Amino acid sequence: MRILGIDFGKRRVGLAISDKSRTIAMPLETILVSGIDDLMKKLSEIVDKHGISEIVIGNPILPETGEKSAISLEIESLKERIESELNLPVHLQFEWFSSVESEKILKKLGAKNLKRKCLVDKLSAAIILQSYLEKYDKA
Repeated sequence: MRILGIDFGKRRVGLAISDKSRTIAMPLETILVSGIDDLMKKLSEIVDKHGISEIVIGNPILPETGEKSAISLEIESLKERIESELNLPVHLQFEWFSSVESEKILKKLGAKNLKRKCLVDKLSAAIILQSYLEKYDKA
């Protein structure tokens, strides 16, 4: 079964998916959401459509202090809700500069500014998921 990677944002949420061997992360899509209920509905559909068995969410802990960022608390709440409503294990993966890294990659590839904005979230999700796959998933 596949793993879903999430780069959480209040309006735009980047998604990535692993291959079946859980070795490679691939950008899936960026979804626009109008709130947590909308996000949960869309995640439920994606989980069913792609046969997702677990989820990884990027968690931006402050690198200088190791403290939780403001959005980290929202991500922890999202983790609990996904585990409860979708009955899937959710892992939090440290990330801080995935969007910056995504921007650099897309710029090197020559993506125009408008196109980069559309791609950065799902590429960030793939970076988060790939980091998790390389460190933690031994399946």
